[in-house]
Amino acid sequence: MTTTNPFVEIWHKLETENQHGLVKLAYSHDLPYRIYATMSCPDHICGIAISFNSSIKVDIKPFKDLRQLSVGLLVDTSFQDSSLLLVQLRNNENREVFATLCENLVSAASQVTEERLMVKMVMSKLCEWKALFEKLSHGPLSKPQQEGLFGELYLLKKMLEQNTGAAENDVVATWHGMEMERAVRDFQGSNWVVEVKTTATNRPQKVTINGERQLDDSLVENLFLFHLSVDISNASGITLPELVDEVRNMLAHSFIARALFEEKLYHTGYLDKDVEHYRDSHYLIRSDKFYNVTGDFPRIREDELRAGVGEVHYAIVLAACEQYVVSNTNAFSIINNL
Repeated sequence: MTTTNPFVEIWHKLETENQHGLVKLAYSHDLPYRIYATMSCPDHICGIAISFNSSIKVDIKPFKDLRQLSVGLLVDTSFQDSSLLLVQLRNNENREVFATLCENLVSAASQVTEERLMVKMVMSKLCEWKALFEKLSHGPLSKPQQEGLFGELYLLKKMLEQNTGAAENDVVATWHGMEMERAVRDFQGSNWVVEVKTTATNRPQKVTINGERQLDDSLVENLFLFHLSVDISNASGITLPELVDEVRNMLAHSFIARALFEEKLYHTGYLDKDVEHYRDSHYLIRSDKFYNVTGDFPRIREDELRAGVGEVHYAIVLAACEQYVVSNTNAFSIINNL
């Protein structure tokens, strides 16, 4: 079951009360800052508001003319010498996504102890999410994108299960997968990286490498290729939404880890409003393997290319890589050192 976002619950409460005008309710009295869920009635426009000292200057010009979000700066009449940053959602259809943004802003704010830094952190996060909200009309993930995300979440789940003491948000922070931060590899720790490849067994067991840096270990101590082999059907196995919910439930007791996961998940293009498009594909796990990419492992390194050659794409036949297979135990003994 999907974890209910507290902002959704507060908005529903404010909506039910149906007070006219802009009303706000504190998100949590345990926070060191004044952060509110807001509702504007009778239009039912949900939002988040952050109150701070008016001596802190905020530039909202970068957020003008957004189709999905409205960002405004008001005088906070509830407190002396205070400003109110008000972020509202224009389209209620994307309320679940917006709730994740709001929780992410709260998570970011709670990690700093000085109000000026808090405001700076919030504005930085808003800039990151601005582009995402402008992409919401792009539609569901393609089949290859779904398979790729499934493989990454499958490994993330294993990492959380195998974790030997690191904070869960630190585990989630190693995920840099699909469309996030233009990352070269899918997972990256202090002295290791993992590239994830998912293939269906009705196709040859080979993987496509995108770019000359993806399997280049010249700047990293440990580089692994993680291969997940699956059967895809409309009957048996686990669906992508079910796997998403399994990871969410594993993180349910950690506010920071959950907020970070939701942020990264949405940056992949996965939105809860699209889940019906993903329920027909069931993934049955056949095998998973770690390959230690080192020595003569079949790959192309950046320093091996002739001048003027770039953006290389090639395939690796995994049957030729068996000598590089390492056990999950050995791989996780390195990966657990975040």
